[in-house]
Amino acid sequence: MTEMVQQNMSENLASMKKSRQLQTVQLLFQLLPIENKILLEKLFMLLHRVADHEETKMTAETLGTLFAPCILAPRKVFYGHYQIVLL
Repeated sequence: MTEMVQQNMSENLASMKKSRQLQTVQLLFQLLPIENKILLEKLFMLLHRVADHEETKMTAETLGTLFAPCILAPRKVFYGHYQIVLL
């Protein structure tokens, strides 16, 4: 019984965390300049069409994994930054 309660609590916490993350992303999206927002919407629509295409073997998750580093990378990245992070 205790394990069941703990599992239920863990699932509820995970669900709340995902909900909070989604709210945060939605807020950040609303704060984007209109040009960036339009570009991001078009990119999402394109990736959705690619994932839904019958011949595509990549899922939305794998497409996200592939494109996220390109989209989320900072504008200027210095080699020293990566060196510090990797140490």
